Amino acid sequence: MYEFDKEAYRKRTAWFTEARFGFYIHWGIYAIPGRQNSEWIRSIEQIPAEEYEPFAKEFTAEHYNPKKWARMAKDAGMKYAVMITKHHDGFCLFDSRYTDFKSTNTPFGRDAVREFVDAFRAEGLKVGLYYSLLDWHHPDYPHYGDQHHPMRDDPSQDNAGRDFNRYLDYMHAQVRELCENYGQIDLFWFDFSYGELRGEAWRAGELARMVR
Repeated sequence: MYEFDKEAYRKRTAWFTEARFGFYIHWGIYAIPGRQNSEWIRSIEQIPAEEYEPFAKEFTAEHYNPKKWARMAKDAGMKYAVMITKHHDGFCLFDSRYTDFKSTNTPFGRDAVREFVDAFRAEGLKVGLYYSLLDWHHPDYPHYGDQHHPMRDDPSQDNAGRDFNRYLDYMHAQVRELCENYGQIDLFWFDFSYGELRGEAWRAGELARMVR
């Protein structure tokens, strides 16, 4: 049984309370359509996978320059930065061995998270990673009837044969990759819970223990 240690929590988060000013890098293949709330367009416009996922073939990220951004952040007085590793669309900006839907399989061809953590650590800034609990790309994530999934209103996308625990194994495995392959992570940002998908629906206790 998990027991909250308030003093340990205060010590662990003291740096964040004091840092105050940070940098948040929010991007992915959803930037390519270039519309408002683009990270949500697949859900808002209920775009099928076969129409959305080809955006990955156009992902060149030609202006991605984390070294320059890290220097700018430091000069501005920032103390930390957080970057998206996977948003709700399931596209990974890191070289996960559990999916082909990732930045290393695009024209960009590189591990964006690796470059981010290396660049910001080199400037003495703490690094944080954002990871979406949702994943509209994964076949075992609930489709039909889900509150947010792009195919929520399409009865042909019923959930027969989908195994949510199989998705959770995938999700936990990716978080472990981020914990093990990118050095010391100072902050994890998990996004988000809704409806019945809260707390232990994500095997949250297990996830927190693994991260710690």
